[in-house]
Amino acid sequence: ERIEQLGRHEKSRLPQDMDYGVVHGLSTEAGPELSDIRPRTIGQAGRIPGVSPADLGVLLIHLKSRSARQ
Repeated sequence: ERIEQLGRHEKSRLPQDMDYGVVHGLSTEAGPELSDIRPRTIGQAGRIPGVSPADLGVLLIHLKSRSARQ
């Protein structure tokens, strides 16, 4: 189920100015990888070695709360 949900978010865009250091819940390995590579979409982020499906879920939650604040 979780993988199917993430598949629906494949093209969800990630802000290029996102500070991955403040995203709580990312694995120790995922934060630096995302900061270095700066993927444009959740789909691209999911193909980075060291970024797990759980990390993608954390990113989606962060994006949702970020857009609710704006």
